Amino acid sequence: MPVPSKKIRERGVFDAVYAARTPALVLPSERPDFLVRLTPRSPEFGVEIAEFFDFEVEARLRRLPGYVTHLLDGGVFKHKKDRRELTIDKVSIADADGNVHHADIPAIIRRVPPLEGCSEMVAEIVRVKDAKLCPVFVATSHMNLIIADRTNLLGHLDTTSFYRLYCGSALRRAVLGCRFREVYFVTSFRSGSAYIPLKLLMTLAGLFFFQSVVAQRHSDLNPA
Repeated sequence: MPVPSKKIRERGVFDAVYAARTPALVLPSERPDFLVRLTPRSPEFGVEIAEFFDFEVEARLRRLPGYVTHLLDGGVFKHKKDRRELTIDKVSIADADGNVHHADIPAIIRRVPPLEGCSEMVAEIVRVKDAKLCPVFVATSHMNLIIADRTNLLGHLDTTSFYRLYCGSALRRAVLGCRFREVYFVTSFRSGSAYIPLKLLMTLAGLFFFQSVVAQRHSDLNPA
């Protein structure tokens, strides 16, 4: 199956957030990736797209046609990093009771990073994109960033646990300190695909924490 072109992949990520809003204009560009008008008379704004892979190796496995099959068939690695980070071996698939249903299946094995490490890598994407697009921010009314999560590491979680497990201090600093009006994180949870407006989420979380502190302080100053 042919690998979709970069612009087709970017449009798929864009549509995950904006398709339901049926924008009046979506113009493919380079910096940013899209210029958008939600209505014919609304101001034009920019949308930048980024894909998040937890490892560079994972991007090659997905983007190089036939690479996975090539490795499983005993082929050589395409990059020296792949040799360090991937192991080609045979595995068995068993049920919860330990009964083996499939044995000696060729597999590609790699280390899965912790969510904290992924969060820090997403923070770096935000910082890099913010710096890279510095000259473009003044050319549009505002800009949004959409990050497509390609790790599949959140698929077993409920949406309610996302902030607690993923939004560490590095990511909060990067998102709240960037010039993007909103940073959308497109991912998949146990309940299905979703996009999360990170800046809005973190702002509301900060306000909730502030309100709790004020309420506690007020209670301390005014004992019953």
